[in-house]
Amino acid sequence: MVNRISSYSNMFQQYCLLAGVVIVILFVRGFKMVQFHPRLALISSMLAKASTDIFWFLVMFMFMFFGFCMMAHVVYGHLLEQFNSPSQAIRTLFLALLGDFGSVFDDMEAADIGIFSPLFFFGYNVLMNWILLNVFIAIVSDGYVDAKEEMSQAEHVAASFGYRMGVSTGGLAEALERLEGCYAELQEHREVFGKDY
Repeated sequence: MVNRISSYSNMFQQYCLLAGVVIVILFVRGFKMVQFHPRLALISSMLAKASTDIFWFLVMFMFMFFGFCMMAHVVYGHLLEQFNSPSQAIRTLFLALLGDFGSVFDDMEAADIGIFSPLFFFGYNVLMNWILLNVFIAIVSDGYVDAKEEMSQAEHVAASFGYRMGVSTGGLAEALERLEGCYAELQEHREVFGKDY
């Protein structure tokens, strides 16, 4: 009986995990549905334009981040619980990347490795937080500028097309009158030249 309840519990956990993944996929598909509105399409266009640069940035970021994690594990793993395994080092430094330093710096100083602890901590923060995250912001900003320029060019083309159709100068009513005139002229040509025209 206990085994059956345990298996049902595991199945429910797997169901919840799968439901969460499906919800994320539905929200990601929502990006495709907002293409009809130009302002909302700007975001997905920006991500598409910056995707290659973001990918290579993430590759470089991971190399740097995992390098710091392995260095922290090797140097502090035998001294501090936060770095006693590679996964713990990754977790600790990721939380530090998000600004949750906790007592990490104090514990590193208490390990008494000399000048290495402040150099490691401040070097990690300067390189990862200040430099690399600002590079990421610059990449996304460039993608935004490119997408914005493309959108303004598309609006310019649409405006010039609307001007030629008479939408800008005489409004929609004049454009409809022109279309009706073209239709009437087509009907006259059909009467003169036959139905195959």
